[in-house]
Formats: sequence, structure tokens, C-alpha cells
Amino acid sequence: MTAVGELALWAALSLTLWGALAGVLGARGMGERATDFAESSARALVAAALLAALAVTGLAVALYYFDFSVAFVAASTSVNLPAAFRVAALLSQPAGSLLFFAACTALFGALAQSQAREEAGGARSPMLSTLLNAAVLLLLIIVAAVSPYAPAASQLYDGHGLEPAWQVGVVPLARLVLVVAAALALVAAARHASGTPSRRWWLAAWGAGSVALLAALRRSLVGPSWGALEWIALAAWIAMAVVEYRRAGASREVTTLAAVGAVAALLALAGIALGSHQRLPLASGESSQIAGPFGNRWRFTSEGLSSYEQLNRQVSAVLLEVRRGRGATRIARVEWRQYLDSRGDIIAQDVPVPGVVNGPFNTVVITLVEEPGLNGAIFDVRFIPFFGLWWIAAAGFVAAAAAGLRARPEGGF
Repeated sequence: MTAVGELALWAALSLTLWGALAGVLGARGMGERATDFAESSARALVAAALLAALAVTGLAVALYYFDFSVAFVAASTSVNLPAAFRVAALLSQPAGSLLFFAACTALFGALAQSQAREEAGGARSPMLSTLLNAAVLLLLIIVAAVSPYAPAASQLYDGHGLEPAWQVGVVPLARLVLVVAAALALVAAARHASGTPSRRWWLAAWGAGSVALLAALRRSLVGPSWGALEWIALAAWIAMAVVEYRRAGASREVTTLAAVGAVAALLALAGIALGSHQRLPLASGESSQIAGPFGNRWRFTSEGLSSYEQLNRQVSAVLLEVRRGRGATRIARVEWRQYLDSRGDIIAQDVPVPGVVNGPFNTVVITLVEEPGLNGAIFDVRFIPFFGLWWIAAAGFVAAAAAGLRARPEGGF
């Protein structure tokens, strides 16, 4: 399957090259052949979408079945990694993310071509085909240059390139949604540049971007903080919101939903500014109270340390009972991990995995400061007021985008 995936990658690259050239010939009006060239360009993108999907499948299968003859697989997975995380490793390195991005762009581009043809009464848009093929071609050239199917120099070591954060479920989910949103935005930009109505595609990209940013925010609680990629996505998302909102004809339904999302997001941002950190040493079986950002008393009770091994890691975990005032008791599981390769050698050590307690007014993130011992542990307790409002904000934005997709094409956001 690895060889099939690599062959599909190069075939997709060749087809998008032809599609871009045929689109140019069709756009230049080569007499009676112009229509044929336009049709050929459109078909090339459809075929490239299928082949790019096959290339993604080939790499995913290699990851799933431990094909350590491929450097990408040897670096990002090991035989003791759970199946879900082996497949998620596809997005853990730039080569895999770009390949998936190219496949999504080609697929959405093929759908956009079909929609444009229906809107034009059956006529192809050679300029749109040219731009879409060129965009996918550029992505595939970069993918081929970084070579996700390159053979491994050695098969003695596996899993040493996989970041520990990628073994927390929300991290690959955040990247997955972000790639889909970016692909939708790229297709929307190609439609706009070709003079084809693209409002619904911009709205779809904007709605998907809302989900992507929410997933990235949630990931930041348990994984790495935001990097350049997330900030660029946020800037693009805000720019799309401003452009769409300035269009004339926004319906009251869409405006209201977007306003609800914006107010919730502003309150959630204010909550981040009001947040606080506190150190909390706790012995096994001990309880302690600390004050939250609004003066509420929070009680933390340690249920003691448990140490065990899982498929690919050694875990020292502390269970904490968390209670706000006289409210219900919640359980937070706070871990200190050592990740292992297939031979039991440590590939990442001293990795804290926070416990998160979600509430309507406060989200509490509890992280081990150092490796816990039998006698107790030291925790960093972070209070984030109003973090739950991000879910309301994302729901409002997605609902606004969905309402806009149902509105007339000339309507605004």
C-alpha cells in the first residue's frame, strides 16, 4: 500500500500540472478546443482529488500497520502506540499535514467546480479550474519535496519523532479541523479570484474556522500553548468575519447569532485576563482550600498516588476530589508520564498531563509541578473564569454561518 500511495502522489501531481495548463489554454480561448480544454482541466482536478486521497490512505495504512521501512512512520509511531494515535500521527509532521491539506483542497475544489458549473448553466469556468489545479499542484510539489514516503535510514529506532502532546486526543482533533477550514478557505479564495460567487464557501470556511479555534483553545489547556499557526488562523478568521459583516443585506437571524457569539467570546477573553495561578502542595489523603478568582473557596482532596504501565507509557497519577463551596464533588485525574518505545526505552520523560474540571463559571486546570511521590505532590492550580463561554461563542458563530448558507447568495453576513 505504501508503494501505491507514493505512486498516487506523483500521479496526482502530474494531473494537476496538466489541469493547470489545460485551464490556461481553455481560458485563452483556443477556438473550438477551448471547451475541451476546460472540461479536461476540471476532470484532472477530480482525478487528482481521488489520487491524493489514495496517497493519504497509503500513508495512514503504513502508520497503522507499522511499516517502519518508511522514515515518516519510524519517526512518528511505535508498535506499542494505540491504533487511534497511530492514525492521528499522520498530522503530527508537516509532510502528513500538507498531504492531507492538498487532498482536502482537491476534494473541495472538485465540489466547487461542480457547483460553479450548475450556477453557470452547464458551462465550465477554466479560470477556476486553473486556480484550483495550480493551488493543489503547489501543495503537492511541497509534499513531494519533503517526501513523506522516503525510506528510513535505520529501522532500529521507532517513535522518537512523536511529540508527547500528540498522545492527547484533542491535539490531533484541533489540527484536523484547522486543516479542513484552511482547505475551504483556499477554495473560496480561488472561486473569488476567478470571479465566481464564493460567499457560501467563505461562510463554510468561517464556520469551520470557529470550530478549529475552539478545538485549539481546548487543546491549549492540556497541550502546548498557541503557536504561529493558531494566531495566523485567528487573524484570517477575524478578517473573514469583517469582510462578510460589511456586505449588505445581512438578515436579523444571522446578525443576532453572530452577536451572541461575539459577546460570549469577549466575556471569555475577559475571563482569561481574570484568571489566576496558585501552587498547592498536598500530602496523600490531605485536603486543602484555596480561593478562586471571585473569592469562592475551592477544596482539593488528594486520594493518593497510583503508578502503572500502559501500552506506550509509564504513568504516575493522582486523583483529586475538587469541590467548589457546597457544590458537587468532581474528580480530576492528574498524570506524570514517561513515554516508551517498543523496546521499553524512554523517548519522552517528565511529561505532565493536566486534569481539567469544567464548570459553568470556572474551568480549573490542575498540573503536577514535579514527579509525585508516595508522600504527596505539588500542583499548579489554574483558574480560568468563563472558559465555558467559548463553547457558546463557537455555537453562535457556527449557527450564524449555517443561517448565512441558507440565505440568498447576494445576502451579507
